[in-house]
Amino acid sequence: MKNYIFITILVAIFFGVMAGLAGQIISRYYLSDDLDRFSLTREFDLLEGRSNLIIRDPRKVVVSQDAKIEETKEVINSSFFKLYNLDVLTSDYLFLDEPLSLAMAISSDGWMMANLDDNLENYSDEEILENFKIICSDRSIYSLLEYKFFQKSDLNLFFFRVENLNNLKVLDTAEISNLQSAQSLLAYKGENKVALASLIDHGFKNEIFSSDSFNRDLSIKTNENFKNNSFIFDLSGDFVGYIDSQEQFYPAIILEIYWRTFLSENEIKEPFLGIHYLNLSYVKFLENNYNRGAMIYGSPDFPAFLENSPAKDLGLIEGDVISEINGLQINSNLDLSDHILSLNTGDEIILNYYRQGEKGQVEIILKEK
Repeated sequence: MKNYIFITILVAIFFGVMAGLAGQIISRYYLSDDLDRFSLTREFDLLEGRSNLIIRDPRKVVVSQDAKIEETKEVINSSFFKLYNLDVLTSDYLFLDEPLSLAMAISSDGWMMANLDDNLENYSDEEILENFKIICSDRSIYSLLEYKFFQKSDLNLFFFRVENLNNLKVLDTAEISNLQSAQSLLAYKGENKVALASLIDHGFKNEIFSSDSFNRDLSIKTNENFKNNSFIFDLSGDFVGYIDSQEQFYPAIILEIYWRTFLSENEIKEPFLGIHYLNLSYVKFLENNYNRGAMIYGSPDFPAFLENSPAKDLGLIEGDVISEINGLQINSNLDLSDHILSLNTGDEIILNYYRQGEKGQVEIILKEK
């Protein structure tokens, strides 16, 4: 008899719980005005605004921002090394927190990139290879095998390969189309030197764009101590750019051109198409109805075609609207120059365009800028 009573109690409890759940679902989702709230995978905020810890579903857990920053910092740390100049030492030891520069791995076989405040004119090749050293987090010391120094505006880029350092982790470069104003970023100056930052998009540098330079005007807002000589990353650990000693921000797409061409050809070569244009995603040209594409356009300060332009050499004329490059559309998310800057000197591109409503296509080999 007792067994029957026990089973009856369990059954009653089970159906009571199920009825309660059913009632909650009905009242919340069928009697509520907000019918869109019903979802089997919707997010539940556990602390009603007092924490950013949320559980999405049994397969995905989102942790706090602090934990995410720590995770990203660990990813970044694995690709950075400290460069020292032993020639300037006045004692038999060096202070590990005072390197000449941070160096970022740009290839798995030991190539790195650093920005130096001072140039290397006072050093011979032998002196650089003898005195410049990499010291890793485990305090192992590595020598340089070869190097290349490159100056561009206020950038003094130092490319070098380290002896016996292989299988380096190379960080991805952030996609230009994914960068947004006010986006949360990290400014990085070393293993324990990280600050929150944000992207500021000031629009475009000029109304008329260049096919061979970065047209957006971006800057970084961050802690006062990180406004110069800082590497910038998004919260997934992708490389966004670098702030030099003069607080000038260089997007990663520009720096990647330098190291990509250097690694392939042992010198810096910038791709060159040689046109100025209007991005029709942002302007309305009164004489046509196109709402996207790059219309070749000139002014007294910005000629439609630059000297020795490969685009002009192959028959393009002012007023042509370039719609695609290698099958990729030119639109508000991806500008013509974004396409060009992702390519190398000597690459052949297929360019689709419209001329007075008629479609055309031309193959162009990019020259060196």
